[in-house]
Amino acid sequence: MFGLFFYISKFNYEGAHPNPYSIIFLVSLAFIIIFNNDNEFINIKKYLSFFGKISYSLYLWHFPILIIGNNYFDKYTDLLKTLSVFICFIISFLTYLIIEKKFREIHVRNSLYLFFSLILLVIVSKIILKSDQIFKVFNTDNYFLASESSRYLENKNQFSLRKAKNIFSFESDSKNYSPQFSNKNNKLKVFIVGDSHSKDLFNIFITNKNEYPNMEFARYGINLKDLRNYRKDIFLNSNNFMNADYILFSQRYEDLDLYYIQDLIDITKKNKKKLILFLKRPEFAGNDKKNYTILDKFFLENNKVINKEDMDKFLFKNLKKNKL
Repeated sequence: MFGLFFYISKFNYEGAHPNPYSIIFLVSLAFIIIFNNDNEFINIKKYLSFFGKISYSLYLWHFPILIIGNNYFDKYTDLLKTLSVFICFIISFLTYLIIEKKFREIHVRNSLYLFFSLILLVIVSKIILKSDQIFKVFNTDNYFLASESSRYLENKNQFSLRKAKNIFSFESDSKNYSPQFSNKNNKLKVFIVGDSHSKDLFNIFITNKNEYPNMEFARYGINLKDLRNYRKDIFLNSNNFMNADYILFSQRYEDLDLYYIQDLIDITKKNKKKLILFLKRPEFAGNDKKNYTILDKFFLENNKVINKEDMDKFLFKNLKKNKL
């Protein structure tokens, strides 16, 4: 026990687990298990066995309940968190009695019937939730909107578990995580390059591609500092870079990045590409707990009536002044 408390007090924050100090934690637990005397804990087991019985239900319920509370309430206070934990225990106890305990008592055949019924219910529910005929609402959830437009950047490798990638590190990344320019047409090739900000820029153009019938769009994930490491050659040898007419570069710039911009300029000049740099200014206050942007809030708080003067005042109020 001493070793366990020593680890918690001294080494609990020494990097992610496992780390070299984890051996103290693991050895301490091993000693507790090896030298455990059941008779010494008989009273503890007697009064705490209830929590052991509902532990699995509690494990399943605590995460969705706490996440829903954190996203639903703008200010998720300690009182609300305590109430959420209390709700977790109530629901866990009920599901233990109604579902978990019943499963232990019923025969295998009935268990299979119930299992496949639940699977069918999940499939039907998913189909209903995806139906445009059921839900036709204005969605301001930016994660949803980004996901919808980012489907063009989803991994094309069917055998990979990774669906998306921000910065490219391997030769195959460009082919797997971006559309490829065609050599069979005379369209202008617009290559959007940078960190996650380049994803936003790509999404703007690709979701409005019908407005640009004479252009093709592709994306590459790289930081300016990567132009001085192994990622540079992979970038230059990619099919999209070699065929690109325009390079649109967008990044969350730091002071140090100013030293690398000249590298990008030299590369585009040498390869006869036209370069356009995009800035992230102005920068506004971040999204709230419900993932509403500043514009979402203005739109919703003003009954969907847009007044430019009021909107300008609202936006100026929410500017990050230190980022100007």
